[in-house]
Order: sequence, then C-alpha cells, then structure tokens
Amino acid sequence: RKDVDLDALPESTPRGLRRLIARCLERDPKLRLRDIGEARIALASKVEDADERLLAAAAPSTRPWKMVAAVAGLLALAVSVWALRPNDSASGPGDVPRPVEFSFIPEEDWDAGILSPDGRSFAIARSGLIQVRDLDDRRALREIRDDKIDPREQIVWAPDQRGFAFENDGELWRIDFDSSSRTLVAELPRIEGVPRADVLDAAWLEDGRILLAMWRGGVYEVSDRGGRPTELVSIDPARQVDYHLVQPFLGGGLLLEQHLQEGVEESNLIVWRDGGTEPIARPPNLRSPRLVGMEQDLAVFTDQNRRAWALEFDPESLSFHGDPVALTEEGLAGADYRAGVFVRVLGREWSGQIVRIDRNGKDIETVGPRLSELSDPAISADGRRVAFVRERGQIWVRDLERGTTVKVHEDAGNVDRLRFDPAGEYLYFSVQQYWGRVDLRRVRAVAGSKAETLLAEVGNAELGPAGDLVVFSESSFEQLGDAALKWAELDAASGELGEAEELVRGFSAFGPPSPDRRLLAYLQTLGSRELFVASFPDGRDAIQVSSGGAGRPQWSPDSSAIFYRTRGGRASLVEVEVGLDEAGRIRVGSETELFRLGPEPGEDRNWSWGPRWAVDPRGGFLFVREVESDEPLEIVFLIDGVRATLDGLR
Repeated sequence: RKDVDLDALPESTPRGLRRLIARCLERDPKLRLRDIGEARIALASKVEDADERLLAAAAPSTRPWKMVAAVAGLLALAVSVWALRPNDSASGPGDVPRPVEFSFIPEEDWDAGILSPDGRSFAIARSGLIQVRDLDDRRALREIRDDKIDPREQIVWAPDQRGFAFENDGELWRIDFDSSSRTLVAELPRIEGVPRADVLDAAWLEDGRILLAMWRGGVYEVSDRGGRPTELVSIDPARQVDYHLVQPFLGGGLLLEQHLQEGVEESNLIVWRDGGTEPIARPPNLRSPRLVGMEQDLAVFTDQNRRAWALEFDPESLSFHGDPVALTEEGLAGADYRAGVFVRVLGREWSGQIVRIDRNGKDIETVGPRLSELSDPAISADGRRVAFVRERGQIWVRDLERGTTVKVHEDAGNVDRLRFDPAGEYLYFSVQQYWGRVDLRRVRAVAGSKAETLLAEVGNAELGPAGDLVVFSESSFEQLGDAALKWAELDAASGELGEAEELVRGFSAFGPPSPDRRLLAYLQTLGSRELFVASFPDGRDAIQVSSGGAGRPQWSPDSSAIFYRTRGGRASLVEVEVGLDEAGRIRVGSETELFRLGPEPGEDRNWSWGPRWAVDPRGGFLFVREVESDEPLEIVFLIDGVRATLDGLR
C-alpha cells in the first residue's frame, strides 16, 4: 500500500488518467491504491481504459471505486483538481516553490472569460449571464443574470470584485452581485466619421474611473457613478488608428497597445503618463506577439501559434531581458494573466470534411480526407478539382478523378477568398498579414508554382465569378475619406488590371458582380451586415435583399440567384432569385430557406479563417462539415506560479 501522489506521476501519464485519479482524491483524500506502477499508468491511454486498470489495482473494497469510476465518466461536467495547494516547505530543485495548477470544465459552452483584478476569481460570460468561480474555493459559484449582457462586447470587473461594467448597444452599464437591476453609467462617446461606438478594451480603476479604449478613437474616462465620457488619451491620425488595450501600469500611468497606421514602424506597446507616451521595446524572439498581461517585472505573451510565453520586464528601462520561456506547448483558445495568476483555455480539436450536398442538404459524396483547420472550398468550372485552404496559409488542390491531393502554395499570411479562374489554370486569393490591408495574388494550380501579386494593400479583393474582372475595396481600419468598393478589368493572360472604377462609396461595402456582369451583390459589413443588390457597373438602384443579416454571398452560375448564410440563431442556407424586368429594373424575390446548417450560429468557427462553403457548378454545394472531438473546452489555472515556473526552468 502507498499514498497516491499526483505530483509523483510520470510525465507520460495521460491527461485523462490524471483527471480520474484527481477526482477520486477529491471525493476521499485518504484513499489508497495498491501496486499502481508506472507501467500501468503509462499504458492507460483513455479514461475508460483507466477505469478498469484502477479498479483492478484497487484495495479489496472496490465498491467506492466503482462509484467514483462512474462519476469519472462525467468529467466534462465536473471539476478536476490536478494538484493540492503547496505547503510552506520547499520542493523541486533549488528550493523553488512548486506552482499550483488546477483546472475545471464549464458545464456549458461559453463565449468569454476574464480574471478578476486580484486574480482570485474567474468570470465566464454567456448571453444574458455572467458566472463567477472563486479560485480559493474552487466549487463556489456566483452569477449575474441580465438580458443586456452580451459576451461579444466588453465586460470589465469592478476593482472591488463586487460586480461588472459592460457595453451594450452604444451604452455603458454597471451591475453588482447584490443588486437585482443594472445602472446606466454613460452613453458611449461617438467618434466623428465612425459609424458606431465600440469599446475595444476597458479598465475600471480603484479611484472610480472607467477607462474606455474606443474603436478608431482614443481612450476616454467616465466616473462609475455616471456622467459624460471625456477624452483622456487622444490618437494621432497620421500614426495611430486606436488602442486595443488599456490597463494601469504599475510604474504609474497607463499601459496601452496602439494599433498603428500602415507603414508606421513603432512599438505597439507604450506607457502613457504625465501627458506623454514612452515606447516599450518589442519582445525579442517572438513572432507576432500579443500581450496577455503584464506585472511589474513579468509579462506573458502569445505568439502567432497562440502558444504562451513569459518574459522578464524592466519597468525602469521599459524593456524585456532574457529569452522567452514557454508556458504552454499547445496553442490556446484564450489566455489571461493578472496578479500572478495565469489562465489558459485549452481549445477543442477541430477538423473538417469537405462534402458535396444537394439543394436539400443531403450528402452526395465526400471530397478527400478529414483535415484540421480546413476552409475556403473552391471548385473548378469543370468540376474535376477542388481547392481548399489549410491552417490559414496553405493552398491545396484535390483531383477528384485521380484521388490525389497536392499543396500548390503556402503563404506567411492568412489566405482568403480562394477561387479558380474559369479555365482552371490559376487560383486567385487574397492574403492578409494581421489587421492590415490585403494583397490580391494568383498562383498556377499545380505543385511548385510561385504566386504573383496583382493588387497590393487594399481593404478586400477577389476575382469576379466570370474571371474577367476583380473587385476590391479601399476601406481599411484607417479613416480614408475616399473609401469605396471598386472594380477593374482583368487581362487573364498577363494578370494586368485596367483602370479602377467606383461601384459603391462607403467604408464598409464589399461583394461580387454577377457572372453576366449585370448586377452587383454586396454587404454593408458594419452593423447588421445586410445584403444589397445594385445595378452593375454603375452601382445604382440598390435594393436590400436580406432581413436579419447575411453571410458572404455567392452567385449561381447562371446569375439568376444569390445564395448566402443567415446570421444568428440556427444558421440556414438561403436562396433569393434576382434579375432585371423588361424595363431594366432590378427584380428581387423573397428569401427561400434551402436547409438548416445546424445548431451553431451562422458565424464561422474561430478555428477556421475563411468561408466553408461554395456553389458547385454541377449542382448543389460544397461544404466543410465540422467534426468536433469529444474533448471539452477546459480552463487551466496556474496559481502564483509564473514566477516559480520561470525560476524552476532556469
């Protein structure tokens, strides 16, 4: 007989088995197991397998373990404790205190999560609901219900942890645990030339001020007792677009992450104090770093693969020193770091399968193997090849007759709007690096080809359905006075574009003309994202087609109909017949639901960058069907452990 020590388990122990043992210890910390050797543990690769192995190795009285094993089958709904709080004695090499790690799995899907300012509570937000788990009493749960709570908008903790402030439809509200009603704090400030008021980040200070980093604007402050927001930190429109992060800086002032205009080479992180700004040196040896959180001498970043890294920080010189230390080996669905507590959200394993379906949503055939991070299915005009994007930057082509799949191109940026030209010789696509403008490129649809850039640094761009023109937008995150949706003739042989002509003026309009070049379908991409049809090429006589929002539209090959996904609730694929009457006026039919797409909202999942469906010229559609693993979304906390982890790894 021997005590079971979670910390002594070999590193090869599967995660599911650790959870099972931890769950057993949670129910009865005095339980002992007999003869659990490293060989048994290493062989138990699944929770179900582990159940039998643990039962076989248990003490003679196995009845309690059978009950525990049954409970373990519900781990997706239970709290699993990975380690107990450490005592005051030193452990590990060099007497470094061992960090405390534990995890839990929310009982339902959730949309957002944030640590409290003291790092001792974690809030999960869903539509109409905020649930809070206290980390010191891991099973304690508090909640606030209000129909104005929207996890897609900003939610910020009160400094005393007694409630929250949250954004809703151009207003700022506050609500407390001990109150049954919300209180209006302020109308959000409106930025001149910006169509709506959006908060990019917020901070609630101990002195009662709430700071608001506004979209395409500066940082504003307002009293938590109510009032009119006033600008605290402005932007320089020649250099800055807005601020994506605002939080108190422990050396005094505010820590800001600035979104810079195209071509401005500055540090994204700055400190604002005494009315001026000071740059923070860029983190070394990290690609596309995004700040998770910063303390006096420590910062946590994620890289382009969403792995988390810790860096030591000197608040005097505002610079980092030493090499980044990996806190995670896997990419994360989310992360937070405050008051010494690091939280990582382990994302699900997603994969996709391209399927061909008919107009009723019934499967006709599958196309290629199941793959991870699959998007942008595009089919050639003859129906013999299907191209698709993997992992955001890889372009692959599947030959349906031969059953072969080859990679034709890999780009460092995010590939979007993939399309074959009518001859099937080229694939056209746009590439976005990060929150910047896009380039329109093309590559021959054979392995080993080199991509060429046709149009650089525009807001959006794609090949028209007939392959003889491109449409592009000059809008971006900059406030461009001449933003518009435009088009230009394309010489397919040379790749040269003709002179650009304007279709629709406005910051947010984008969409393709019909294959017969008589009509234009475009989305107003701000607000409710409604779909419009206008005459082409003058862009006049626009008629709204959708009601309640639309996803990216696609034309039927004969130009007689537009297909799009609905937004919100259960998504559907919708068809609307369009055309011109005898007098040349636009004729638009009513929305016809072809089939439901499932219980998920009409937005693409965050594992997928681009759209997941396309019109098939042979009839029907191509879809990327999601395949979700059985692993639930798990939240793991490292309590007071980032500093200890760094010291221990050194």
